[in-house]
Amino acid sequence: MLEITDLVAGYGKSEVLRGISLEVKEGQIAIIIGPNGAGKTTLFRTIFGLLPTRSGKILFENEDLTKMSSLTRVKKGIALVPQGRNVFPDLNVLENLEMGAYTVVADKKEIQARMEECYRLFPVLRERRIQRAATLSGGEQQMLVIARALMSKPRFMMLDEPSLGISPRLVKEIFKTIHTINQTTNTTIALVEQNAKIALKLGHVGYVMEGGQIKMSGTTHDLACDERVKHAYLGKRE
Repeated sequence: MLEITDLVAGYGKSEVLRGISLEVKEGQIAIIIGPNGAGKTTLFRTIFGLLPTRSGKILFENEDLTKMSSLTRVKKGIALVPQGRNVFPDLNVLENLEMGAYTVVADKKEIQARMEECYRLFPVLRERRIQRAATLSGGEQQMLVIARALMSKPRFMMLDEPSLGISPRLVKEIFKTIHTINQTTNTTIALVEQNAKIALKLGHVGYVMEGGQIKMSGTTHDLACDERVKHAYLGKRE
C-alpha cells in the first residue's frame, strides 16, 4: 500500500530524513520506534504532504504522492492523527467529528453513519457529544482526534504518539481500539509510539529510526526479541 524509497526531507537548511526506505502492506499495522529527534514525526508530516519531499519517492497504491497536496492525499484515503491531541477546542465533540468529514463527504446520511461507527468505537464520545472539546480529559481528546480522522474513512491512517500524556488505563483502551479498527475495517495503520513494548505487541512489522535513517526492520516479534531493541527501547533484558 505504501512504499517509500530514499526519502529526504527536512526544515529550512536542516535535513532530517536522510534516505528513508520502508514499505507497509495493505492491512498491516507498522510500528515505528526510535529516540526523540530521530525524525519520526517529520516522516509522517512528509507522507501527509505537510513537508515537501526533497528527493526520493512516496508511492501510495503505486501512485506517486510527491507533488500532491495534503487535501488530495486525504481524498486518496490517507489520514494523519498528529502528536499533541489537536482538537478544535471551542467546538463540541459532534462538531469536531463533522470537521473530519467535510473535505470528503457531502451526504448527511453518510456522515451520520460514520459518526455512529465512531461512537461504537469510542462510546464516551457519544456521552460527550455536546461538550466542548477543550473540557475533555487528555484520553478523551485522543479518542476524539482518532475518531475525527476516521470520519474521512481512510484506508491508511498514521498515528503519532497516541499514548503521550495519557493514563496507563486509557492507553490500553486506545490501543485495543486501534487493533479493532485494523481488524474490523481493514484500515492499514502506521504508528509512531514511545511505548515500544505495547506497540510491538500490536503491530505486524516494525522499523527502528535513528538519526533520520532506518537502522533496523523486521517483524515486530523479531524486533521485540532483539537484544539491541530490548536494551534501548524495552527497558530490560528478558
